[in-house]
Amino acid sequence: MAPLTRFRATEHRVSTLLMKGYYSQRAAVPGTLIITEGTFISATCGRSPHAPGIWHEDQVAAWRIVTDEIYPSDVPYSVNYPPWNVPRNKRDDEYGGNVDNRSRLLDDVIKAVVHAIGPERIELRLSPWSTFQGMRMQNPIPQFTDVIRKARQAEIAYLHLVESRISGSRDYDGHDTLDFAYDLWNGPFLTAGGYTSHEARKLVDEKYLDMDIMVIVGWHFISNPDLISRIKKGLELNAYKRDRFYVVESAAGYSDYPFSKEYLASGTYV
Repeated sequence: MAPLTRFRATEHRVSTLLMKGYYSQRAAVPGTLIITEGTFISATCGRSPHAPGIWHEDQVAAWRIVTDEIYPSDVPYSVNYPPWNVPRNKRDDEYGGNVDNRSRLLDDVIKAVVHAIGPERIELRLSPWSTFQGMRMQNPIPQFTDVIRKARQAEIAYLHLVESRISGSRDYDGHDTLDFAYDLWNGPFLTAGGYTSHEARKLVDEKYLDMDIMVIVGWHFISNPDLISRIKKGLELNAYKRDRFYVVESAAGYSDYPFSKEYLASGTYV
């Protein structure tokens, strides 16, 4: 499951029991990889209301309740920290001005976190083609090529890239591809962004057969807690409701989507 901002935390950015239920539902099928929503690491690094934080003891304790609920289901998960927009970096010191310098801050962060917890627990998610909130360089390829090469040297757990068809919470008529990035990476590669089941299978089973690649799904996981089971069985998907994506601290459009009758009747994980 791709990271999905939902604004269901409290005004103090503390995860809630509602969030516990939501993630528990989407951990219904063992082996499902869950990447959490963007989670802020300090009070000053983000202004999105009701997005969860993880810099205070209360926030850490609340997140632990959520992850403890997922853990018995044999479902791996990781916490997603929000990005920043490359075009806003107008500095001309060692952290700005050219490709290498603009990559430096992220490279420094990766090295520091590797030192603290090890590379096997670190994932990097990038949106090279996004126009969200003022993003999108005129030619992102040189910059993101440099970032990916530096991350590869750190031997982190996996790289996660988003296609040009998605920008923030909206579809985007983008025609640029991630083809430039696949050959740069030698480990697990996750990709997301408007894939149909046919496109996903073709990418994994044909186009990049020799790569350790996985297609990640976001919005359809919002409305289908048993999404993996539905895809395996070819069942119809519940339609998601965009107007309920960000209803603050509400179960509506969050944890009220039904499981399929087939899943409930199975009496076991499928």
